[in-house]
Amino acid sequence: AASLDKDDIKISQISTELDNNTEGYEYVPEPLPAEGHDVLKENLFEELITAKVSHIDEEPKIKNIFKDLRAEDDLKKEKTEQINTDFYEQDAGRFKFSSLVPVSQVFITYILAFDQNSFYIIDQHAAHERIMYEKLLKSFKNGDRASQLLLAPMVIELDKSKAFTAENSMAMLCDLGFYLELFGDSSYVVKEIPYFMDLEEAEDFLYEFFDAADGYGSDLQMRRETIISKACKSAVKAHDRLSMEEMKALLIELDGCENPFSCPHGRPTFIKFSEYELEKMFRRK
Repeated sequence: AASLDKDDIKISQISTELDNNTEGYEYVPEPLPAEGHDVLKENLFEELITAKVSHIDEEPKIKNIFKDLRAEDDLKKEKTEQINTDFYEQDAGRFKFSSLVPVSQVFITYILAFDQNSFYIIDQHAAHERIMYEKLLKSFKNGDRASQLLLAPMVIELDKSKAFTAENSMAMLCDLGFYLELFGDSSYVVKEIPYFMDLEEAEDFLYEFFDAADGYGSDLQMRRETIISKACKSAVKAHDRLSMEEMKALLIELDGCENPFSCPHGRPTFIKFSEYELEKMFRRK
């Protein structure tokens, strides 16, 4: 093994001695020249020997080069840990999903997008679920019954056990933008659906709605947010191929949500990586 030269040993001993015996002092090193390894070593050796220390009040502090570097690294880590928290806590009006540039879709479930400073992965199912949930609640609370008339009415078949639930649900469904009529013993013909749903979404929503509402009885109105939330979860499809225009439209609609950062069940609609976080993953930092 290569042996340490005399100067290296002295520098190590002096550095250890300063760390152990100069508690309560402040040491501020002067800039070192860069003429070469030997010159740097000699200057560091000289500076450590002739270092001046000064008392500060009765309880002085000590700093050195290594401690400063550790403190700087700890600060970077702290900032990194706070970056997502700060982002999620900021007011929705300050951040615009529509400002993101979508680039692709992964696993027919996630939208990849970026802006000037960060990279984003958006869960299209969670995002769509949030959008549908808030639109339905808004229609219900504001009495804004915006629906579309079906040229070919849709028929849904229910179990006879859900007949009472269906009868109890007609008023709420009407407020949400649906219009149903009894068609036989346990079937209903659907003539109108909310303007923002397609046929498949509307059909899935209705079946899930009746399943979620079953058993609430007269408490149906009190549980409307829970019922709507459960129905939305299955109405939205995760594995839908989206065009670039559809991705952009989804991001624009997220801007209109009161809480675009999570689905109604609390799952995040997206995750965000800063440039610094990506560089750390690739060990560039």
